[in-house]
Parts: sequence; C-alpha cells; structure tokens
Amino acid sequence: NTKNFESVLDTFILPLLKAVDLDENRFFIVPGNHDVERDKISETFENGLNNELINNEIFSEFYKNKLKKKEEDYNLISRRLESFSALKETLQNKNIIASNFFYDTYKFKVNGLDIGLVGLNSTWRSSQYGKDEDRLIIGDDIFCEAMEPIKDCHLKIGFCHHPLEILAKWDYRLLKNSMAQNIDILMTGHIHDSEFEYSQFLLGNLYVFTCGSLYSPKFIQGYSIIEFDFPNKNLCLNLRKWYPVRREFDQETEKCEGGIIKKSFECANTKK
Repeated sequence: NTKNFESVLDTFILPLLKAVDLDENRFFIVPGNHDVERDKISETFENGLNNELINNEIFSEFYKNKLKKKEEDYNLISRRLESFSALKETLQNKNIIASNFFYDTYKFKVNGLDIGLVGLNSTWRSSQYGKDEDRLIIGDDIFCEAMEPIKDCHLKIGFCHHPLEILAKWDYRLLKNSMAQNIDILMTGHIHDSEFEYSQFLLGNLYVFTCGSLYSPKFIQGYSIIEFDFPNKNLCLNLRKWYPVRREFDQETEKCEGGIIKKSFECANTKK
C-alpha cells in the first residue's frame, strides 16, 4: 500500500545511500511484480489485453495510438503502479534525460566516460489474472525509443526486474537481438538467485547479470557488485550472500571460487 512505499524511502533507500556515500542521483530503480497494486486491476480489461496483444505489430500500434497519448487504456494500466511511480518521483534523480511510465533513461559521467542507463518497466502486465510467464511485455519499440538519447555513450546498461525469458515469446525474440545490438550489459532480478550469462547473437554480444533478493527469508539473500576496468578491458563480478549465523554479508562461494567471476570486457557496441 501507499504507506509501505512512503516508509521505504526513510527506512531503506536513504540509509543505504548514506552507507555507500552516494546521493539520489546514483540510485536507479524499476518496478517489480510485488510493487503492483492488484486491487486496482480490472479483470475484464486484463483479459482483453491477453487476447489483443499477441504480436509486436499489434502492440506497436497500441503503444503509439493509445498508451503514448495517455488515453483510457493507459490510465487502466498505469494505476496499478501509482504508489511506485510516486516514490520514483520523490527521488528526483537529476540524471534522467527521458522518462515515461514504461522507461527511464539516464546519462552521466564517470571518470570522463559517458554512462547511459535504461530502466525498463517489465511489470506493467503483471496481475493476478493468469501467470506472468509468456505474457509480460517490454516492447522493442519502447526499448529503442528509450535507447535513442544514449546511443553514443561509452557504456550502455539496461535493467529491468524480469529476465527476458519470462516475456511473451514474440517480445523476447525481438528484444534479445535489439539489446545485443544496442547495450553492453543487462541487469535483471525476480528469480531470487544470482546468475551470470554471456550470450553471442547475430547482431551482437550481451552480458546478463541476475541478482538475488536482498531480503527474502525463503530464498538466498544477497547482492552483487560489478567492477569495470576499462583500461585493461575486463570486469569483475562479486557475489555477496547473507550468512544468518554470523549476521553479516560475505562472498557467495557456492557458485564460484571466492565468490568472484572475472571476464574480459569491452564496450563493443559503442559508436566511435
């Protein structure tokens, strides 16, 4: 409910930023399925979307003619994430250069390099009326629209709550190639476990990092830290896990030695 979203800012987000010595301009957020206010979803409307949005051509027209114009269909969709959207507005990240209900695009500099981030809303089709698998949509047109302002950045990162494999099959097929062609890294969550994947597609390569849940007693609790070494063209992934007996985080060593994965890395998608 709304009070939960209001309290998370003071009890979690701001203390976390203080602990790592960052401000709100270095905090980036996307909604997940637990952010959905399910009592605001119309079953009739949701079932209609299930039957209507069956391929990319239909969805592109729906997005262009109804959602971007914020007609009634947009209101029925967006209200399920009203409290999350209000929280995001409270943060007022100054690095946002393009934003709507379906994405946020950020651009900033680190050590002279232009960094571009795209936060994608993979959650807007999540509801209690059927399974999310093979129904969720990000939208290839939405992704390309979000990417346009940062296409020339040195490093381009996309992030969304759900792994691409959970999306509608037609959306997944398009997005995996679009992302491989346009971004260097994709960060996801949802599965409550840590994972790393490097994929080579016809149009490019893509590093995919999936992070576990920071607090979920039924699953492994943890987080990940990714370090980039641009001069030496490599990256280092640190997997961190909560150890309840010790009551502290430490390296997650079950999946890799020392909880560290090192890979060669180059921003191959950067336009010179």
